[in-house]
Order: sequence, then structure tokens, then C-alpha cells
Amino acid sequence: MKKPLTVALILFAARWLHAATTVTSSISSATVYADRAVITRTAEIDAVPGEQQYVFQHLPAGLLADSIQVSGGGSAQVTQIANWGRP
Repeated sequence: MKKPLTVALILFAARWLHAATTVTSSISSATVYADRAVITRTAEIDAVPGEQQYVFQHLPAGLLADSIQVSGGGSAQVTQIANWGRP
């Protein structure tokens, strides 16, 4: 009986330690073309060492995953991971 509880606590702690942070962003520029639009959103975060996940909410439902570009500044490396369907 103790094993399932221990495993559950470990899984809960792992999820809590790597919880995604919701980021508030704003549109800083928009360019509209005949067949598409390029929207630039800007957000400022205080990143901490280690792997982190940041979630941008309220993006268009028709957003194409292949069209997303991410950039960052500072001494950290920035990578993009699409987790569509995750809360």
C-alpha cells in the first residue's frame, strides 16, 4: 500500500517542479499581406537556470505550428517545443 502512494507523490512533485509558466504578452507589431499576416508578440520574463516551459495563451485557433518562431536575449539558449493540446 505504501508503494502506490510513494509513486504518486513522486509524480506529483515532478509535475509541480516542471510546471509551465503562463506568460503575458502583447502584440508589438503586425504586418498584413494578401494571404497571411505576420504578428509579433513580445513578453519579458525572468528566466531561472534549468529547463523551463512558458505558455502563451489566447493565440488564434488557426495558428500553424510550423509558422511559430521564437527568439530570446541574454546568455541562455532558447528552443521551441510545440505541445499542442496541453493545458
